[in-house]
Amino acid sequence: MKDEIKVRIGKELLKLRIDNDYTIQELSEITDVNKDTLYKYEKGLGNCFDTLEKILSAYNLNFKLFFDRLYDNMQNLEEEE
Repeated sequence: MKDEIKVRIGKELLKLRIDNDYTIQELSEITDVNKDTLYKYEKGLGNCFDTLEKILSAYNLNFKLFFDRLYDNMQNLEEEE
């Protein structure tokens, strides 16, 4: 379960980046987070809430808004299945 949630978080972060037309380089410069670290988070391998908070700040999201969005998207996926 833990790994599944991390993967979903990663997919959501990737979707946010694409929806906001950011390259990984641009996001790295905005957040001051290394590109390799950003890739890890997008692949569901992130594990530090401080870094996640930096990434979310680029999208003007806090944890609540992000996890509400994630939950809504998970519900939509379940309904489609």
